[in-house]
Amino acid sequence: MAAHHAGVAAATLQSARQTGAALGVAIFGALLTALASFDGALPVALWIIVAASLTAALGWRLSAGRSSDAGPGHGNPPLGRGRG
Repeated sequence: MAAHHAGVAAATLQSARQTGAALGVAIFGALLTALASFDGALPVALWIIVAASLTAALGWRLSAGRSSDAGPGHGNPPLGRGRG
């Protein structure tokens, strides 16, 4: 990524994180109120959160491995530094 796009990338990532957090709270709040009791709904919500977290971690791990396969000298340079 070019250094002049770093601000846009950071803003996009932060917006996605905030949207995901708001949706997560809303969805699990609705799940907790939709089921019969809080004591019955909480374990269900927690297991869903665990499954979603593990799935996201696995997806991140699989995608992160691909970018480092090229070895040193390939890909984009660190921000603020040019090639050379």
